[in-house]
Amino acid sequence: PNETSSEENYFFFKLPCKPTDLTWDDITIQATIKKINIEGGKKKKIQEKKIILNNVSGTVKHGTFTAIMGPSGSGKTVLLNFLSGRMESRLKLQGKLFLNSKPIYDMAEYASLVAFVPQDDILFSTISPQRIFYFSCQAPTKSLSS
Repeated sequence: PNETSSEENYFFFKLPCKPTDLTWDDITIQATIKKINIEGGKKKKIQEKKIILNNVSGTVKHGTFTAIMGPSGSGKTVLLNFLSGRMESRLKLQGKLFLNSKPIYDMAEYASLVAFVPQDDILFSTISPQRIFYFSCQAPTKSLSS
């Protein structure tokens, strides 16, 4: 049985879209972690730097389906949060980001153009991916810049 209505099928063709390619080059993301060490029976607060992503580069071309894959803890969610303008302010970033080959200096300029479905999104496994995308696009969204 066909799960999608003709309105849902048509919906994808009605979306105003400008072909957009997103490229990142030599992205390094680092966190500062506060730890407590015990030396000689005394507690000592220290800060330790941890590299989450190290010199990562890639491109997402318009009109393609892209999957970011890797083992648990490899930085997939951190990369996706960075690319969609949702990176935590406590993280330090180095590298370059390009939208249609033009450098991006301010994440707020393009954050509304990039989105992803997070791993913990609540979606029904019994409906088709097309219906899930339709639902996601119809749902009201809060501006990332507000």
